[in-house]
Amino acid sequence: MAGTVEGDHVDVVGMWVTADGHIRQELLPDGRYDEARGERRSAYTGRYTVTGSHLDYVDDTGFTATGDIRGGVLYHEHLVLYREQKSSKRGRATAVLGTGGESAVGGPEAPAQQSASQSASNNENQGPYP
Repeated sequence: MAGTVEGDHVDVVGMWVTADGHIRQELLPDGRYDEARGERRSAYTGRYTVTGSHLDYVDDTGFTATGDIRGGVLYHEHLVLYREQKSSKRGRATAVLGTGGESAVGGPEAPAQQSASQSASNNENQGPYP
């Protein structure tokens, strides 16, 4: 099962982003993913499978990782990613709020954010999926 709804599997296809927008993971309908980090497009690419609400990842170098969807939020190893949807009014991307009111866009409900330099050093110096 790769990124579609079938039986009890969760629909995961689409763009998922961290609250600060630094990490953007696109889960494609063909079971592939493409992850950007900051200005680095396609920093990590590979394939994923979905079993229920659990995801298994294998990147193109052979590194493996897991993720789980809970309350509409993707918990991918140490990352918390929110589904992004296109707004029909402005053509801009917005995040769907999690059940706890979390948001990937700024505003009163947005979680505390790190500076871009803190986020970059925390996320990129540890390799893929630390």
